[in-house]
Amino acid sequence: MQKLLPDQLLAKGKITLKDVELNAYEASLESELSRYGKEALLDVYRDMVYLREFEKVLEISRKEGLLGYKFSYASHLAIGQEAVAVGEALALRKEDIIFGTHRSHGEFLAKSLRAIRLMSDSELQDVLENYPTPTYDSIKNSLSGSAKERALDFILYGAYAEIFARTSGLQRGLGGSMHLHFTPFGVYPSNAIVGGSAPLAVGGALYNRINGKDGIVVANVGDGALNCGAVYEAIALATMNQYSTLWAEKKGLPLLFVVSDNLYARGGNTKTETGSYDNPARLGAGFTSNQMNAESVNGLDPLAVADAVSRARQGLERGKGATLLNAVTYRHSEHSIGDNPSRDSAEVDAWLSLDPLLTYPQKLIDAGLLTLEDKLAIEHEAHQRVMRAYSLATRDDISPKQDFSGNAADIESYAFNGGHTDNAPSSYDFSDNSEYTKLLQKGGDLTLRDALTLGVIEGFKGDDTLVAYGEDVRGWNSPNSVFYGLDQTLPYERLFNTPISESAIVGAEVGYAMRGGTVLAELLYADFLTRSADEIINQSAKWQSLSGGTLKLPLTLRLPVGRSYGGQHSQDLSGLIARVPGLKVYYPVTPYDALATMRECLRSTDPSIIFEPKEYYGVKEDFTTIPMTPYPLEPTSKKASGNYATIVAIGSVLYSAISAVKASGKALDVFSLVSLSPVDYAPIVDSVKATGKLIVCGESTLSGGLMTDIVATIQKECFGYLKAPIEIVSLPNSIIPPSGKDSGIYELEAKILKAINKF
Repeated sequence: MQKLLPDQLLAKGKITLKDVELNAYEASLESELSRYGKEALLDVYRDMVYLREFEKVLEISRKEGLLGYKFSYASHLAIGQEAVAVGEALALRKEDIIFGTHRSHGEFLAKSLRAIRLMSDSELQDVLENYPTPTYDSIKNSLSGSAKERALDFILYGAYAEIFARTSGLQRGLGGSMHLHFTPFGVYPSNAIVGGSAPLAVGGALYNRINGKDGIVVANVGDGALNCGAVYEAIALATMNQYSTLWAEKKGLPLLFVVSDNLYARGGNTKTETGSYDNPARLGAGFTSNQMNAESVNGLDPLAVADAVSRARQGLERGKGATLLNAVTYRHSEHSIGDNPSRDSAEVDAWLSLDPLLTYPQKLIDAGLLTLEDKLAIEHEAHQRVMRAYSLATRDDISPKQDFSGNAADIESYAFNGGHTDNAPSSYDFSDNSEYTKLLQKGGDLTLRDALTLGVIEGFKGDDTLVAYGEDVRGWNSPNSVFYGLDQTLPYERLFNTPISESAIVGAEVGYAMRGGTVLAELLYADFLTRSADEIINQSAKWQSLSGGTLKLPLTLRLPVGRSYGGQHSQDLSGLIARVPGLKVYYPVTPYDALATMRECLRSTDPSIIFEPKEYYGVKEDFTTIPMTPYPLEPTSKKASGNYATIVAIGSVLYSAISAVKASGKALDVFSLVSLSPVDYAPIVDSVKATGKLIVCGESTLSGGLMTDIVATIQKECFGYLKAPIEIVSLPNSIIPPSGKDSGIYELEAKILKAINKF
């Protein structure tokens, strides 16, 4: 690692910035004809027409109704921005992937149409027949023509059916307008959260870079998204120096940020009102010494965009690292269909006169590449196909509506797939790793930290895609350093430190997992999960359901939790996260349970969260012998037996509960709730039916913990068996004082003993 010496960093000098190119594209149509060929230039217009027709139909349906159907769901149009999406797609290859904005119909269609042209007929047919939603089966008898024509009809229909919340949609109607994706065509999810795709795209690029995959990744964002913290964190993670200095192959991430600079965020003008700069291309200078190779292009010219993206991908392939391209365009439509934007009429007219669907075909006509008759034929064909897809997507007999009242169980089932990874074992040899040798020599006499470390090592040995990262995870030795010593074996690209960018840390997990890799990330304290709340709650937890079960997320997030210091480093927020549908949430507090949990999570294809009690990392197993070979995870683990009463302990309060039971002189059933979501209630119900008395305890506050949920369930299931009111033991609804353990706030053992003696 490079030394950081004062004589270098304190030397007098200047930071110099290079000029940023603005609208430098000057290629003639003749040269572009030589570069792409006539048919490709015509396809550019054809694709822009498809994008415009697709969204115009949505607009008419939403405002007036069309063919007896009136679209009524939220949707954001990008009318006027077609040249950016189509120009970008023209420069992309089959192996390239994109992540979209929240107004992503155009990006979705442009990349899909490009993929259809680049794929063979057999590849397309295989995609249509084997994609795991009923989209193709719903309309295959209505399709005709070549494989490419059928694929075109399929993608138009599947997108409309998805937007209209039909079971035959590409995501079974569960994603809707702002979550369109179709990964076989390289289209990864668009995102209802403004800027939400940026961290995911970083994860996609990390997957390519770490696993030696071809292709670049495009993160599409709008100029309004450049006021979102997650986007800046994504850029920070994407531009770390270590990629080109410490990793084995010294090159940056193959990631291109494309800004559709349409001048407006929601309604506010980003140039004169809500922004602080005239051009987003300036931002590159704030991150890297090469200014992210940033430039700004005329986003009304698809060939200018394609030229810039082509040059950017060449730089990415040479390892220059994450690149920023700003495409100046104009959104003719309002933020959301039905809004009434207030804009200057002269401004609107000026941009309408430069509409790419007017200027580009005229350029082709002037060059003799397109006749007026051909232009009208292209427009007619697009209109016919789009209307046909719309008609099929609005017919209830072909495209049934998604109905929660009748399909609730099916819909809930998409939250978890219950699968396990099938990636190949890695070639990493830990036999000479001193930390691994120590663990083996302990022969099961492991601390909590030991157990977690052993589980991580086994994960790396068994999965050649596994990557782990977080703040200070490499080469850092402290009581909770689960990864300490692994750097003896693992290269930087498999175990690396990140910036203090919690949103990007978790968001990149989602993107990496979407690509098929297994990922394990750590936040320094569980309290900091609030800084990545969107990525946990709206990204990690949602995408398996939003995709209708077509995506899997083999990701695990580690969260050291509990007693530390002060009100922002000691909170137990496990109850908050356990209530979020779509996450598997664990809280193991013994080495036996921790090892089983880590083993399970690193094999699971569902998103998992592990809360780890940092006060107990050095505690050894008191409850059972730890086998070194795999054993089942017990979601609700019994730690003591007795018929006087039942205790359910959430987290490290288990140790207080055991001590209280010993002090009481009575025999109680004591359960450690290892899985907080889903909860295995069966052992608890059986116990309470036998004892008739229950204490639920946790180290969280009463208002924020899971205790009340457990009480509500047991009250319902065991009402006739209860001999006394259920007791709850928790922390007060207050902050944790700076004195922490010395403050008296953690006197849980005494409270549990008091509850036992009340029965």
